[in-house]
Amino acid sequence: MEVILLNIKRISFSYGSDKILDNISLSVNPGEILGIIGANGSGKSTLVNIICGVLKPTSGRIEYLKQDIANKSVRNRARIISVVPQNGYLPLSFTVSEIVSMGRTPYMGFFEREDSKSLEHMDLAMSLTQTTGLDNKYIGELSEGQIQRVLLARSLTQNCPIMLLDEPTASLD
Repeated sequence: MEVILLNIKRISFSYGSDKILDNISLSVNPGEILGIIGANGSGKSTLVNIICGVLKPTSGRIEYLKQDIANKSVRNRARIISVVPQNGYLPLSFTVSEIVSMGRTPYMGFFEREDSKSLEHMDLAMSLTQTTGLDNKYIGELSEGQIQRVLLARSLTQNCPIMLLDEPTASLD
């Protein structure tokens, strides 16, 4: 029996009277990589925002392992889906290490520090994205390409079964 990791069923979305998505359906199995290609303004980022819960669809449903993710708490959804946004605002006064550690937020309580498992996830993600040497630099000191790699590291640190990448190669050298 085939396992469907992410199942998007008949999603529609409108901004006011502008219909952006109309009856979109797709399925992703474990280990699959799916790319969505379209013109600027065609709804790709809107679909990403609906999947991760930033926007609510006007109709349809999104399932993770046959469970409607709309019924999951924000914390539980953040343990399932990580996102590298197209234009992620990052406070300039945060260090790279602080930004990457935010990927562990769904697994920690308030005022809780990273445990050894979280630090391992961070180290691996920073190594894979070649951001290790940047850990004490402030975001405001980085190039756009470096910031994009930091966002990738944060998403990898989150260690989710689903990673959404909205124009992940933008600004990369």
